[in-house]
Amino acid sequence: MNIPTVKTKIQVRFSDTDAMGHVASSSYLHYMEVGRSELFNEISKKSESPYFAVVNTTIDYLSEIIFGQNVSIVTVCSQIGKKSLTLSSDIYAGDKLSAKGRVTLVGFDPESRKSVCLPAHWEISEEESSLS
Repeated sequence: MNIPTVKTKIQVRFSDTDAMGHVASSSYLHYMEVGRSELFNEISKKSESPYFAVVNTTIDYLSEIIFGQNVSIVTVCSQIGKKSLTLSSDIYAGDKLSAKGRVTLVGFDPESRKSVCLPAHWEISEEESSLS
């Protein structure tokens, strides 16, 4: 099964902004989580999914987002291994790329509290891996 790419519209809330009137840096993490949730919702329509633990997150802030702008996030699986995967997120304000983020997740068993292998049939297409 190819892991899908998803585009998600984000509702920017007034509480996402900071004293300078733009979206606060911490809100970008929330936006990435919304995109990630939508990606896993799409996966769950085709395949069973393990639980995941976040092990690394990075964000490059390219330009500010102001309350009232149309915001969307494109989430793609850019790398997959035996037990982990990396999702890349491009956050747009209108048509302008405002931030690029990456999150690495590890398959996780909540009972044993240990990492687990990802489904062997999960894969990414070369086209999707080249987007990140």
